[in-house]
Amino acid sequence: MVNRLEGIKVGFLPIAYQGCFVNAMNKCGKTRAVIAAEMNSILRREAVSKSSLDDLARASRMDKPNFRFPLEWVSPFCEVTGSDELARLMMGPHLRKRVEIGDRVLEGSATLREALELTSKLIAPHGDNERVKS
Repeated sequence: MVNRLEGIKVGFLPIAYQGCFVNAMNKCGKTRAVIAAEMNSILRREAVSKSSLDDLARASRMDKPNFRFPLEWVSPFCEVTGSDELARLMMGPHLRKRVEIGDRVLEGSATLREALELTSKLIAPHGDNERVKS
């Protein structure tokens, strides 16, 4: 359940949301204190504390948590942890599909760019004009 004025009440979110908070914090390799400090830097004020992130990690295991995750924290959280999973989960299905299509296009253009670079290296003139042997 998302209340746009008060934030995300962790205890009432689907399992996918609850898990993504902890997964993002664990996978990023930063301590919760560092995550909080970097989020505060982005927010330009002291809003997030290590203890609030500790509460967030515990909230996903509580029956009736009262911890809230303000929506203004979503973007800094994603940026600091390097995970956009939370932002993607909050998107509607139509927007999420558009982002997934964009990701595939970018992956495809990267693959195409790599193929063109390799091809240009194979046909590039060499000192003795021999073909590159594989």
